[in-house]
Amino acid sequence: MRLATQLQESPALRKLGMVRAFLALALLMCGCGKQPPSISMLMYSPNAGFEGMDTEIDGTFNYADAAQDISQWVYELSDPNDNLVTRSPPTPGTGFNQGITGMGSFNFTFNPSLTGLYHFSVWVVDLTARESNHLGGNIRVSTTSPYGPDNP
Repeated sequence: MRLATQLQESPALRKLGMVRAFLALALLMCGCGKQPPSISMLMYSPNAGFEGMDTEIDGTFNYADAAQDISQWVYELSDPNDNLVTRSPPTPGTGFNQGITGMGSFNFTFNPSLTGLYHFSVWVVDLTARESNHLGGNIRVSTTSPYGPDNP
């Protein structure tokens, strides 16, 4: 018992404990280990369009960002053959000033040249260029003719 008391009161151990506490505080204050933003609950409409006609997609997602510094959103669109159709430049977003969590919105227009399933993904970027996870959706593109071999 006496040895344990002596170790607890040792100046070297007290100094080591103070150094550890200082390092932990410094790590917290410098923001080391900051996590990128995250998004969830993708909702969009419409989920279908016609070949050769402009199709506008409007969507929303929920976000979480402890640093509250989301600044832009980006999307990619691929055709039914998995070829990249477009990747948007980072676009200033609206609705990102709601705090640590909130809802963001996006929209884009495309004119499909093929029938089949187009795939898009959307994500957000913060002020330090950290990307969130990507969420994706599908858009069925058909011809304007009734069901048939050319209309998947």
